[in-house]
Amino acid sequence: MSQPRQSLELVLARADDEAIRVVWQRLSQAGLPSLHDHRSSSNRPHLTLVTSPVITPDQERQLAAIVSGHLPIRTGWGAVTTFGPGPYAAVRLVRPSPEMLALHGELAGILEIPDGELTAPARWTPHVSFAMRVPADQRDAVVACLSEPAPEASAVLTWASARRWDAVARREWRL
Repeated sequence: MSQPRQSLELVLARADDEAIRVVWQRLSQAGLPSLHDHRSSSNRPHLTLVTSPVITPDQERQLAAIVSGHLPIRTGWGAVTTFGPGPYAAVRLVRPSPEMLALHGELAGILEIPDGELTAPARWTPHVSFAMRVPADQRDAVVACLSEPAPEASAVLTWASARRWDAVARREWRL
């Protein structure tokens, strides 16, 4: 099992957050895996910018200062896809804006993320998760449900704030 990670994540503006939660609920109501069913108070639509085994207090101050100068950021949606060898994570890709790419590069530099890491600039795949641990026999149904036009979802996402997630303590806080 991999080491729990520290992360810095972007959080959506209220309307975009609510629209994604409607889709989570639609998956759940269809009897499919969904993050709607994950009841932790920290469960919310987000986009992970960077991860590291440790983020020191000094690094966190630097990250917060950089992020605050870039928000809000607007992006578009990309394709629906799945990650992993199964069970799968069902996600929708985010088309990063030039501003988001610049922000990500600055943050990755502060944490000195090695090229092989998933949040290194060469490997980072910005996305929003909709379901985790999707069994192979439900994969196509989940992708089809996520691919349906969603009138509640905007074509443009507004990333309004940032949070830190501590996977060891299982807690979050806003930056």
